[in-house]
Amino acid sequence: MKEKKEYWQSIRGICILAVILIHSLGGFNYSTGYGTEFVVLRQIINFAVATFVFMAGYFVNVDALSDKEFSYKHWIIYRGGRLCIPFMIWSLLYSGLELLKIVHSGNEIHWFGFVYRFIVGKSATPFYYIVVLVQLTVITPWLVKTVKQNGVISRILWLVTPLYLMYLYAWNYIVGISPRLYETLFPAWFGFYYLGIHVRCGWKLKGNGYAVVATLLLSCVEAICLRA
Repeated sequence: MKEKKEYWQSIRGICILAVILIHSLGGFNYSTGYGTEFVVLRQIINFAVATFVFMAGYFVNVDALSDKEFSYKHWIIYRGGRLCIPFMIWSLLYSGLELLKIVHSGNEIHWFGFVYRFIVGKSATPFYYIVVLVQLTVITPWLVKTVKQNGVISRILWLVTPLYLMYLYAWNYIVGISPRLYETLFPAWFGFYYLGIHVRCGWKLKGNGYAVVATLLLSCVEAICLRA
């Protein structure tokens, strides 16, 4: 048990470092001034958030959710509270700092925009992740029940993220920009969370190094082509 805990802590540490690097690279202009190596590096470290979402699903207490005495209200208050309280505190802090900057500069305050950014996790860039987890938390009891039943719906749900990605590709191709809140809506990350729950419920996840390398290469080629 201790070795398993240390293993997941190591994974968390690697992902944290990757997220820090992602945000460090956020200031680069990928369209001009930087070579292909930066694009490739960005694709390599993209695993971090998806891994965190997978782990969120993997560490769901499926036995407690399957218990006859399970209370959905208690689940939302307990699990949702652990997410929402820190989210609100830090969002208020960042929103307050932004308000001070606007007041100091003498510009007009757009309150609707502030409330909107607060709700959707845009007070600071990383907060969208918490909004995603809140959405997934709401549907988690149903997901666990569906996975355990292993019926047709359980199989259909694997299509959620692929279909959403197809929609994003089509939107970007037609409109030329990404749709609003594309990364904040849970379908973008659902597949990773759903996989985590499946593994927690007994799935044996087998790694394939060739498939990982092939997927990474395909991702790099796609990114380079889009950059061009």
